[in-house]
Amino acid sequence: MCRYLKLFIVLLIGVMAAKSLHAEPDELQRYLASIAQERDSINVTNADAYFSGSRLAPIEGVWRISGSEGIFAIIAAPETIFYKLIVVDSPDQNVIPGTVMGACTEAGRLNHFDARIFTKGTLEKMSSPKRFTISLSEEGRLIIVPVIDKLKFNLWRLLPYMFRNSVRHVNNRPDNLDGAIKIFPPDLSNPLAPRYL
Repeated sequence: MCRYLKLFIVLLIGVMAAKSLHAEPDELQRYLASIAQERDSINVTNADAYFSGSRLAPIEGVWRISGSEGIFAIIAAPETIFYKLIVVDSPDQNVIPGTVMGACTEAGRLNHFDARIFTKGTLEKMSSPKRFTISLSEEGRLIIVPVIDKLKFNLWRLLPYMFRNSVRHVNNRPDNLDGAIKIFPPDLSNPLAPRYL
């Protein structure tokens, strides 16, 4: 038992030391911090005007969050490698249209993006940026998957075998269902609804 207590103390000290060490922010984090307080005049009535007259990347456009009435735009930031994610309409009245909700940049794989998206917001500012991976599916949908990067310590492993794994959380929902559906510019090869004559 004394051996387990010593091991536990060593692991606890290691976790505390790892938590106190913070990596320098990467370029995407620095870019998001620099635009975090910006507000554009974009809203539901003028969102399409932001894209007129320019050649769009496949990720650019206006997107509706799946299972929600929330709408956001992805716009290329001029003269940078980044895209801004901007709120166009939100069911949450604390988030004002035109608020920057995140930023993303291309990853090494085609149609995949590394993103930082704010997860909390008030009328004054957005906060708690988290890391996500965004990918474009073949059907033209955005798939947004959170990146989990943390240490996990399982106290159950210290118990005798008789008590291990007696309680476990099970969730069979796939990770890649959350995302967004493009509403502008419309994808004529993959219409959202069937056309009737």
